[in-house]
This record gives sequence, structure tokens and C-alpha cells, in this order.
Amino acid sequence: MALASLLVSAFAIAISSGTALRQMRLTRSASHLMLSAELLKQYLDAGFTESERFVHDQLASHEPLPLSNLPEDARVHVEKVTTMYQMIGILAATGAVDRSFARYLFGVNVVRSWHALKPFIEAQRKMDPTGVGFRFFEDLAARIATVDSNEVIKKFKLRELR
Repeated sequence: MALASLLVSAFAIAISSGTALRQMRLTRSASHLMLSAELLKQYLDAGFTESERFVHDQLASHEPLPLSNLPEDARVHVEKVTTMYQMIGILAATGAVDRSFARYLFGVNVVRSWHALKPFIEAQRKMDPTGVGFRFFEDLAARIATVDSNEVIKKFKLRELR
């Protein structure tokens, strides 16, 4: 009788543990979805879009100064873009946002922004004794730059319209 009770108890613990793990995964997935939706909302905001356009199209006309030394009008745009992509990089690196989500959704613009901002960020790093500024942004751009479009097509079984 004691053996039967022990087996039933072990079975109940196994079922409970499995259910708890599944619930944790569902909760994490829901959390990723909410955070991803909030990032997407901010990314599509007209203010961010305007700032990113400035970084892509006009920033090169400025001398590559440290970010903190840029003129106010340029610095406002640069801070919006660097803050957004640094935050996405941190969230992706820590697992709070799925890395593949970040890669596929923000991809081209992250890499393009990184290339436009790189001389300014490098100048800023020279002023900072730790030299670590914007490493999560850089990591995100580096990971995105290595995405092979053929792998994406294969992974998601994307179709071509002819």
C-alpha cells in the first residue's frame, strides 16, 4: 500500500512539475509578446522614424564628434536612435526579447544606423575610460549583419510571388 501511495505521489509531482514548467514558458512567451509589441509601437512612432531618417541621411554632414559634443538638434535625434537600439540589444542579449524577433523586425535599420553612428560612438568611447558605450547596440548590429536571407527564407518557408 505504501509503495502505491509513493508511486501516486511521484506521478502527481511529475504532472505538477510539467504543468508548472509549461506555465512558466507560456508566461515568458506572453511577456516577450507584450514587450515586443511595446518596442514595435515605439519603433513606428513618427518621432523615432524622423530621428532615424536624420541619422541615416544627415548625420554624416557633421564632424564625427563624441555623441555628447554634437549640436543639440543632432544630439536629440542621435539619442533617440542609440537609446532604442541599445535597449533592444540589451533585451535581446538578456533573453527578455527574442533575438530572432529583433533581427527580423529591426534588421536593416539597425545595421544602417550602426554604420552611420559608428564614428560618433567610437569618438564617445575614447572619452569614456571604460570604452564600453553602446556595446549592446553594436552586438545587435553585428548579429543582424550576419543573417543570411536564404536561411530566413528556408527557416520560415517563405514563398515568392511571381
